[in-house]
Amino acid sequence: MGSWTLDGSGASTGKLWSVTLGDRTGRSYGNHYELQGVTRDFQAASGFVNRTDFVTARIANRFTWYGRPGATMEQFSTYFVLSPLWRYDDFWKGRGTIEGGYQMLNVANLRGGWGITTSFTKTMQSFDSAPYAAYQVDRTVDTIPFATPHSLYGLWNVVGAVNTPNRALTWGLNAGYGAAPIFAEGAEGRELDLGANAVWRPTASLRVEALWTHQRITRTRDGSRFSTADIPRLKLEYQLAREVFFRYIGQYFAQDQAALVDPRTGQPLLVNGATAGPSIVNDFRSDVLFSYKPTPGTVFFFGYGASLDEPDAFRFRGMKRSGDGFFLKASYLYRL
Repeated sequence: MGSWTLDGSGASTGKLWSVTLGDRTGRSYGNHYELQGVTRDFQAASGFVNRTDFVTARIANRFTWYGRPGATMEQFSTYFVLSPLWRYDDFWKGRGTIEGGYQMLNVANLRGGWGITTSFTKTMQSFDSAPYAAYQVDRTVDTIPFATPHSLYGLWNVVGAVNTPNRALTWGLNAGYGAAPIFAEGAEGRELDLGANAVWRPTASLRVEALWTHQRITRTRDGSRFSTADIPRLKLEYQLAREVFFRYIGQYFAQDQAALVDPRTGQPLLVNGATAGPSIVNDFRSDVLFSYKPTPGTVFFFGYGASLDEPDAFRFRGMKRSGDGFFLKASYLYRL
């Protein structure tokens, strides 16, 4: 694919490409080998491409074993995934990767529909100097430039999850712990992730989905807390008739982040000359969507979304609107 852009900074041309080198889906063995690249100047004004200037590979192999009829373990699959990532020019010049690693994922399907998933991941991460150009280390008596952090290697992460059979009420739990980069400080951290989800289908027309995520990040250097986040999410879907559909999504994002410090000395950091102090975000987002689809190809969507902020998390008092917007889409399929 290509993009051609003309704006105030001039004209630019970008490319996005993908090559599948192998793909197999068998009963006991499967694989997928793929390369994808995006140049720095690629711009998808009508699509969603959240990153450019990279080449990434995905090398995945799956092995599956089956239990005997009636056995506790009905099916067990192991995935070995290698996913290196290069800067776009570095890939063609044969230079090293800037991030990526490997993952071993195990999925067990038990009798009765229960599922257990475990994974082990080991990755590396390099830091680009550009985001830290405005950083300085505040030494009280003077300031010094912030040195671009070194690459982090051997970032390991372990995750486990369990889910119930797919019934009227389905729930799942997951937990993960491991090393992770703290990009705001260019440091290594330890990340704890906890999650719970439930899906309730009381009728054929109504579906309720609830999700809660908790994340806590500490600094590896001294064990101090960097950030804590809690994200509950609720989604309601109601099919009033074959052609009429309603959906509501409410999500609360509560994050408490400590002041930024230099990972080498522990001294405060300045960003654009100002102290990078602690920050608190308590954002409640609501989105409502009405969908009307009388026939395939003829649709009418109308939605509204609003974001509200408050000083104290989960109090729902003193909330102020920080943004809202409307969404409208209509199409009509004319048949000759």
